[in-house]
Amino acid sequence: MTKPAAHRYLSMEADAPPGFEHLPEPSRRILRSGPIALWSRDPAGVERRLGPLLSKLRGVLLCPGEPRRKTQLGPELWRLEVSEASVPVLAELADAWLEQSAQVHALRDALGHRELELARERHDRSILAEKLDRETQSLRDHLAARTMWTTEAMASLVNFGAQGIADIDTDALPTAAVSFLTSKPLTFSGAAMYRACAEGWECLAMAGEADRLGPPGADAPVDDTVFRQNFHYSRATDRLPTQYAVVVERRSGLDDADAAFLVLFTDLIAAHYRARALNADLAQASAQKDALIAELSTPIIQVWPDMVCLPIIGSVDDERAMQITAELLDAVASRQIREVIIDFTGLSTMDTNTVHHFTSLARALGLIGAHCILTGITPAVALTLASLGVELSDVETLSSVQAALATRLGAR
Repeated sequence: MTKPAAHRYLSMEADAPPGFEHLPEPSRRILRSGPIALWSRDPAGVERRLGPLLSKLRGVLLCPGEPRRKTQLGPELWRLEVSEASVPVLAELADAWLEQSAQVHALRDALGHRELELARERHDRSILAEKLDRETQSLRDHLAARTMWTTEAMASLVNFGAQGIADIDTDALPTAAVSFLTSKPLTFSGAAMYRACAEGWECLAMAGEADRLGPPGADAPVDDTVFRQNFHYSRATDRLPTQYAVVVERRSGLDDADAAFLVLFTDLIAAHYRARALNADLAQASAQKDALIAELSTPIIQVWPDMVCLPIIGSVDDERAMQITAELLDAVASRQIREVIIDFTGLSTMDTNTVHHFTSLARALGLIGAHCILTGITPAVALTLASLGVELSDVETLSSVQAALATRLGAR
């Protein structure tokens, strides 16, 4: 039988089981080289010899004894007792144990990385929200400082806001802006909005007599009635800042109140574009987080080619139960699975609703040709189920995933 390169199968006895290497005095380097399976008929003696090294080893110590009885010797080292009848297939049992341990360890690492990524995304999202709050507050402060505007400018700004700037499509906003500037009560004779490009300036929208003003450039203004205001913004699909310019003219000339109004007006437009870009970033971060949580909520682990294990972690509501049912049935059908282990060790609470979901799932699995085993029902949950009068006689239940694996291994 071919073993994974990182696994070692060692026997400290001369009568090594099939697939085990006889090594009576393994070195510390060999023991700590990776996941190991040790066979010994004197486990107590092995534990005394290893001493403090037990806390640094990863794997399983196999010994004769009561079948399926296990004892934790270190953070990642277990002692598993097997019957004499299991000795000829001890390598297969060690394979199953080490593979499951490796998968659980990998899943724990992946979950830790996912949690770290989620924490980073939450941090980035909070930074984006703070940035949006700061810009919004800056805009409010700017508005408060313009108390000397004329009644006409203030009324015009309120009127433009009432048109629903947030409801105007981003691409249509330049046309709406210049149309507003040339409408009463502002009565500008001309207004235009330009975008900087490689060739110079591209006109996005123009109204009134703005065609005689020309685009912004190196030339000096025609006279004091021309007001030019530049602003920057970034679209959600274009992260490079783009320069835009507003050019307006009034026959009667511009005073300080008009200039102040136009500064605020262009700031409002720029802030609108920035807010949409930030909201797009926030929506994308939220969608990535939701997708990540959904992916981690149903980890289907391939134990054998025809067996999978589904650990249930946390609580199960109706929405999550439907997701688990759909994904598990799809995996069983697509992978041609014959046996499914559903482990409740990490389940925080179990009520009649939860039991109904999983008993129905077990029956559905049976209808598509898969045998379902429920494991990891804790004593507290068992008492709750008994007090609720829940009957599980028609569903096979075992104490743990290890017990289910050992039972299936014995049946094979």
